[in-house]
Amino acid sequence: MAIDILPDDALLYIFDFFVAEAPGVETWHTLVHICQRWRNIVLASPRRLNLRIECTSKTRVREKLEVWPALPIVVSGVCDSQACLDNIRAVLEHGDRIMSINLIATSSWDLEEVFAALEAPFPALTDLRLELRPTNLWDDSPQIYLDPLKFLGGSTHLRLLAFKEIAVPRLPELLFYFSDLVVLRLPYQGYFSPDAMAAALSALTSLEKLLLRFTSRKSRLDWHSQESRHPPSRSVLPSLHIFEFQGVCDYLEDLIPHIDVPAVELLSIDFFPRLIFNTPQLLHSLSHMPCTQALDEARLNFEGDVVWLEFSSGDFKAFRFGISSNEPERDFPILTRFFHPPFNPLPRLEYLCISGDPYPQEYQRDDVQNDRWLTLFQPFTAVRDLYFSKEHLPFIAPALQELVGERTTEVLPSLQNLFLDELLPAGPIHEAIMQFVAARQLSGHPLDIFYRNEDD
Repeated sequence: MAIDILPDDALLYIFDFFVAEAPGVETWHTLVHICQRWRNIVLASPRRLNLRIECTSKTRVREKLEVWPALPIVVSGVCDSQACLDNIRAVLEHGDRIMSINLIATSSWDLEEVFAALEAPFPALTDLRLELRPTNLWDDSPQIYLDPLKFLGGSTHLRLLAFKEIAVPRLPELLFYFSDLVVLRLPYQGYFSPDAMAAALSALTSLEKLLLRFTSRKSRLDWHSQESRHPPSRSVLPSLHIFEFQGVCDYLEDLIPHIDVPAVELLSIDFFPRLIFNTPQLLHSLSHMPCTQALDEARLNFEGDVVWLEFSSGDFKAFRFGISSNEPERDFPILTRFFHPPFNPLPRLEYLCISGDPYPQEYQRDDVQNDRWLTLFQPFTAVRDLYFSKEHLPFIAPALQELVGERTTEVLPSLQNLFLDELLPAGPIHEAIMQFVAARQLSGHPLDIFYRNEDD
């Protein structure tokens, strides 16, 4: 091969390119099997080429590690059998070389064995992802009682921690030992008090992304009855840029007074539905966050069983508020009712976009009440440009058709431009939109229609 006449440093530069274009274990595995010279060059530069040995739950670990040099190890896999657990335990014995762990346990008993193996020191570990995904639907997933002084040997340099569907009662206490964390993801089964969480977060001054997602809908009394530590002052998270929360509104209302997030750029809130949101502390905090001061666009977006209101400025998303619901139009009034003084970005917004699948596949309806869509539109008094996708036309057009006579400007009084996906064929939807446009014209509030896929 002509490439073999190149000096070692030139070959290494080419290897850099290969690894950068196709990062992963397979790339350097291929390189070291070309010839002995390439093997020597690659293995002599493990850090530069970011070399890793990948061990899965299916790997015959002892054989593999005997063949390869002492490179950093990446562990991943599903613990769904005794053989898989044996493989994982074997690789976890090399804790001084393990940089990343990403494991899924299919029973709480298997998870307990994994946690037991993680009581040894792991000085090189930076990423830890653990998930409980029971194959038995009747698995009650008993809580795993960790000793924070023993977990990962009582000392860690973790930068990413993700627990999914795992209940760890002493988790807030455990976080005090993770001061280097940059990303914390807790899609969490179980609860701990907001006070305890705020106190734990006080140690995470390098945290850039926080995802706190509860799967339980326990009442406010459940965590107020717990013994909790009350932080003497607000916990400042100076590096936090992204904060995502899912749960009951009372929890975030009790947490938010104890944390200060001066650099947050995206705040995403997904509440479980309820008739009334009593969140004065949250609204006060929102009104003082820099990321909410210049909002001028809104998007109503349907994603599965969550309906979102997203507020942004140009391409910069700053704030998302959503409700998990199987009947999204039922909760439209709740969506807009949430926004009231002291935080009310809606009157300043000039652009509103409605997109996504309006209803989950298993919930298709033809009897959506028009007044609910009109209730949704009512607070958007400054919107000049309105876009909704063709999927929403059958639901929105009949509601707009009702806005005639004295009701013409009952909602969207500043509307000037209507954007649709395509030219409308003759039929009830076209007739409804044209009646709405004609009513606006007669009222002295003319409206222009633009089609995104218009041919001419």
